[in-house]
Amino acid sequence: MKNKLLNKSNSVVVELENVSLGYLKSNILEKVNMQAIKGSITAIIGLNGSGKSTILNAISGFIKAKGGSIRVGNSEISRLTVEQIVRKKKLGYLHQKKRNFPDLTVEENLYLACFNARWCNRRKRILEILEESPFNKIKESLSYHANTLSGGVKLILALAIIKLQENEIILLDEPVAELDDKNTSDIRQELSILKNQNKTIILVEQCLSFVFKCSDYVYIIEELKELGKSQKGPSLCTLNLLDINREKSIKKILNLNSSNNLSNEISRVLWP
Repeated sequence: MKNKLLNKSNSVVVELENVSLGYLKSNILEKVNMQAIKGSITAIIGLNGSGKSTILNAISGFIKAKGGSIRVGNSEISRLTVEQIVRKKKLGYLHQKKRNFPDLTVEENLYLACFNARWCNRRKRILEILEESPFNKIKESLSYHANTLSGGVKLILALAIIKLQENEIILLDEPVAELDDKNTSDIRQELSILKNQNKTIILVEQCLSFVFKCSDYVYIIEELKELGKSQKGPSLCTLNLLDINREKSIKKILNLNSSNNLSNEISRVLWP
């Protein structure tokens, strides 16, 4: 399957073109091409350790590309700091692990999220958010420290922080990992609301049923076969837009398995 870009229109908010990514002297991803369209949800799937989170780290500026171009908005970000990307491009990143300030209360976390708003407007905005579902679940926990919350409530707090920051681009690293069905459904509903507000969402997720229910575009990390395997490590990988036939194959396997995670059968489809 050829690694095609979606289009070259002005609706492209994030674009990676022939990007190489890795750590220290080792590359793990080559020839990465990806586009995220304004007002859409784009998912990245692949095996553990294949480089999914690395792509989000590159888009947010936490690591620099070793080759190629990454554009956010109309700007190439290679010379921008993380702070510049976050502030100028209105980018929010819900990290897989570091999602709040654990030693602060829920209320303090929410107030910090409104740092760009006038003080008199912060409380009004927070109260408005707390009346919405699923954020009303944290309404009774405002005085609790964030590190005392359950996994599902921590994630809802993290999404509330993202929403209060009024970001235009939202990166999510495994947003429904270890959540129950009800919380997963709530998160999917909130992503749909953000999408309808014309936000651009890029997510990394291993729960494939969640991915296919909420995403407009799905990219898959695969072995870069033309380069072959390295003698000193695993194969280099690249990113491909998932075609409809393989998407149907994965959905069929999901319907036969009780687990939403990547089973051995799904792995054979993702990495034949």
